[in-house]
Amino acid sequence: MKKNSITIFALLLTIISYAQTETFDISTYKAPKGWVKSTKEGVVTYLTSDETYGTYCAINIYTSIPTVGNAGEEFTDYWNELVATAFNIKADPETEITEDDGWEIISGGANFTSGKIESLALLTTFVGYGKTVNILFLTNDGNHQKDIEEFLANLTIDKTIKKVAPVNSTTSNTSTTTTTATKSTAAATPSFKPSNNLEGPWMRLHTTQYYGDLISSGSPEWIVFFKNGRIKNAVPDDPATFDYNASDLGYYEISGGNAKSKWYSNVDWSTIKFKSNDQIEINSQPYYRCKPVDGLKLEGTWTSYANPNDPSLDDGNGAKSMIRFSKNGSFTDYGIFERILDQTVFDRPPTPAGSGTYSINNFSLTLNYNNGTVRKISLTGLFGTDLFTNNKSIYLQRLRFSKRD
Repeated sequence: MKKNSITIFALLLTIISYAQTETFDISTYKAPKGWVKSTKEGVVTYLTSDETYGTYCAINIYTSIPTVGNAGEEFTDYWNELVATAFNIKADPETEITEDDGWEIISGGANFTSGKIESLALLTTFVGYGKTVNILFLTNDGNHQKDIEEFLANLTIDKTIKKVAPVNSTTSNTSTTTTTATKSTAAATPSFKPSNNLEGPWMRLHTTQYYGDLISSGSPEWIVFFKNGRIKNAVPDDPATFDYNASDLGYYEISGGNAKSKWYSNVDWSTIKFKSNDQIEINSQPYYRCKPVDGLKLEGTWTSYANPNDPSLDDGNGAKSMIRFSKNGSFTDYGIFERILDQTVFDRPPTPAGSGTYSINNFSLTLNYNNGTVRKISLTGLFGTDLFTNNKSIYLQRLRFSKRD
């Protein structure tokens, strides 16, 4: 394919149009008609392709992230993570900058080659109101310029800032203004004192894979710091029985606000950079501290289905990957282990559906079934989300479960 000549400036259209049909996280937009939609942790993708001509176009809309830098730094960070690393792009992107309705918008693009097919990656980053939203367009056909323009023209982003309430609080306040500190300022004169306590799970969203012309979006990853100076890339299901000196665990050291980590004893250390007390960076990858969940009581029904309101969940036929919690400490498991969580475990039969009581402590959910069965599985929120005030999504054994309406 010849190099695409999509003009970056032409894509920076107004984002205040109200042709709204679908919402993901804080982004509301008009979904392209007839495109295939798929949802993974932290990203929704719309894809269209033409096998006859070998062309495709994909739109990836990412969950909003708390802003930690100015617009230029935010764009650069996410260009490196979502584009440059994923598609081995060495050239700097051509960029355009504009402002609209309080948002700073940077759009940049570059070509990359997959096999013998040349494609364009176009990242548009919106920064404002304490939030950063990224939308990534990938295409090998310049005829999709109109689709990209129409998508951006019908995009709105929620400006409301939700102030996180204290644990066990049932109220929250909202504001529509904030101050965004730049990373350069924070680095020179930190507004926080780096903590000497990394203990607990931290989470990031990573996108690095693609298969041919079909784009595979990323999934969440964790790193867990233990008191004894060891680290693991998964949250333990049962902290009481976990081996904190297992041979497959990595190492970390921290002193005076300086920290470093490594996965093997015979390799060099990697510096852990503190962006705030709840955000760190390891090898240029941002991680966010998971908020404590001790004593959490949930109310509602959650499922691992991409569409949490899929009508098949209500047909009453067979086990379902769905679980209901009540604030009185009871639960009804409709088959989460039988249908999905135990599908890769071969040394025991899956736990069948049932009911009982539950408790949550140390990022672990304990299910006490009425028949005497006890299961413990890891539980966290998304990034730094406080599940006491916002539990639309929870992660059980690192799998996202969404709350049903």
